[in-house]
Amino acid sequence: TDERWYTQDIVDPATGVTRTDVRPSVSWIAGGWPKGPYFEEWLKKNGYAADRIVAFKGDEGFMAHRGIAQWNSGEPVRPFSDVFVDQEGRSRTLTYTECEEVRSYAQWRHEEGKRFKIIAFESVAWPDPLALAAQYGTSAKYFNYAGMVDLDAVDERGDSWVIDYKISQQVYMSARLQVEMYRRARGAKRGGILQLNYRHNKNKKYKFTEVKVPFSKLRANWEIWEEETRGIVPLQREYPEEIKL
Repeated sequence: TDERWYTQDIVDPATGVTRTDVRPSVSWIAGGWPKGPYFEEWLKKNGYAADRIVAFKGDEGFMAHRGIAQWNSGEPVRPFSDVFVDQEGRSRTLTYTECEEVRSYAQWRHEEGKRFKIIAFESVAWPDPLALAAQYGTSAKYFNYAGMVDLDAVDERGDSWVIDYKISQQVYMSARLQVEMYRRARGAKRGGILQLNYRHNKNKKYKFTEVKVPFSKLRANWEIWEEETRGIVPLQREYPEEIKL
């Protein structure tokens, strides 16, 4: 599987047979929402380099998440000596920008983020489609997804949150949809986006935004995504149990 899919092995309690449940990722589904004219202008401006820039920023975000996960586990992050494995399987230290993103997260935790108690971090959301369909009175297909939740937390009032980190300077609708899908999957009351290394604030190097998206937009986005990706399935291959000469 690739970044478009999540898999989970499920054992049938009656037969003991293991099957693999495959679901599309939240980021793939939400990413189908148009990012708007400014993003389109950016694509035109960068031309063929756009794909390389997007891949580079994807790896940057991935590495920042690795550093934040270490910080959340109670271990300090040592930018010049700690080694993390990037998306290509290469071991390396954090770049300057990635380090600044981890620092901005730590600043948020020490300042505005101290009102949150961390329940879990970097854990997979795997909703029950039938239960959510009954709860919202709609089709179960709209909840057949999975994704990685950056942070599950509870605030000082006891409200449950799902929080997603972003290294972008803008909050696109695709990011809002992503958080909303996590929020409903978790049954959380509130959802938020934490922008890391935010450059438009003078002192705070982060920006925290609460987001909530009506279900009508989730449903509309799903219908478009389903139409555009119809027939796409994970690559499957068959292998013999053993290879003999």
